[in-house]
Amino acid sequence: MRILIVDGSPRKNGITNHYLSLMHDQLKTFHDVVYFRVYEKKARPCIGCLKCRPNKECVLPRDDAHEFAQLVKESDLLIIGSPTYWGNMTSVLRMFFERCVPVFEYIDGMRIRPQLTGKKAIVLVNSAAPFPFHYLPSQSAGTVSAICHILKAGGIQIHRVINIPNGGKGNKATIEKKVFSAIKKFV
Repeated sequence: MRILIVDGSPRKNGITNHYLSLMHDQLKTFHDVVYFRVYEKKARPCIGCLKCRPNKECVLPRDDAHEFAQLVKESDLLIIGSPTYWGNMTSVLRMFFERCVPVFEYIDGMRIRPQLTGKKAIVLVNSAAPFPFHYLPSQSAGTVSAICHILKAGGIQIHRVINIPNGGKGNKATIEKKVFSAIKKFV
């Protein structure tokens, strides 16, 4: 199985990175795992030219967004992690998704068809909001919604969502149990 772990955090040693790294360390023994840190990559933002439609790749000069698109296509499982910024994913993670619209969906006349049916995803988000406020749409629930919206547009089945409150300052053993439970099926 090919697994793509996408780290959408600017903090290399932050909460998102910590729990995604735990998943990576467990999964790499059994699968081909690629760890993609968006903040270490170079890509231009989408310019909305629509030249990628209906089913082409982005026409901007080759950069790491093209690599990201290829990795998404080749992967069976996507693990997407992001801290919460204004109730949403980080802007750089969003930029990589925006550059890959035709990878996720195909416009056929008046219909939009998902391109990634059969793939699965695990979504991991965290926020500074304490329990139960992290479930508000203006907090990490908004981040979960935004990421899942994009994945579902591509036809990807959401296997598990891990929503970490309080800046990860809760019971680490409980959080790690959720993380390992999410990947148990794949190890």
